[in-house]
Amino acid sequence: MPSVLIVEDEDALLHLYEIIFEKSGFDVKTAIDWKVAYNMISSWFVPDILLTDIMMPWLNGFELLEKIVPILKKTKFFVISNLSDINSLEKAKAFPIKEFIIKSNFTPKEVVEKVKSYI
Repeated sequence: MPSVLIVEDEDALLHLYEIIFEKSGFDVKTAIDWKVAYNMISSWFVPDILLTDIMMPWLNGFELLEKIVPILKKTKFFVISNLSDINSLEKAKAFPIKEFIIKSNFTPKEVVEKVKSYI
């Protein structure tokens, strides 16, 4: 069973992704912000997949990726955001991101299908 860590600051959306990924056969862990995610990763959890939002309080998803990409050598990274400006898309190219998914363009189930295509 592949594991996924979902980092999303919108609680309702985080819970929705958690349910859909679990129903699709993933071992799901969730983090409401970068601190929770970073603490999980630095202490014990090495996910197969990491799905992160960009716009979050305190530290954004790009800053989180800067901290964790060197630690998680085998993890596949996905960004899920409503940011679609050229600066965000360009900044994403600095990281080994499999897909930059625009939230408003895909249902949560379609997001799961995109992620599954990389397993």
